[in-house]
Formats: sequence, C-alpha cells, structure tokens
Amino acid sequence: MPESLANESCAIQIGYSVDTVVIAIAEPSDLDTIVKLNFITNPQLQFVHVAEDWIRRQIALRYASELLEDGA
Repeated sequence: MPESLANESCAIQIGYSVDTVVIAIAEPSDLDTIVKLNFITNPQLQFVHVAEDWIRRQIALRYASELLEDGA
C-alpha cells in the first residue's frame, strides 16, 4: 500500500495469507475507505479495527524504514 493511501485512509497492512490481506484500519465503518482499499489493492481484504494513534505510528515507522532501505 503506498504511503499516501495509508495516511489518507488511516490504514496499514498487518498480515496476509494465501488469498487474504489483513488491514488495520481506524474507521472500519467508513464505507468509502473500504471500497477504495478494495478497489486499489484488489485482493480479498480482512479489516481489523485498531486505534488511530497506533496506525499512525506504524505508518511512520514502516515508511521511514523504507526510505532508509532506499538510501534516502
């Protein structure tokens, strides 16, 4: 999931199996976000309600580490 989409939807991938991606999301009742994530990511998604502050910290950690790996 691109960083911009993760921030915009306050959601982040936290796991996966053969045919399902597990997404932590702050507002699982936000149908517009659910539809957008399903459309963009395409695989079967399972949503897990998680506190927004936890998701924001995970987004910051994940994308900061990707910048470091890319040599930025």
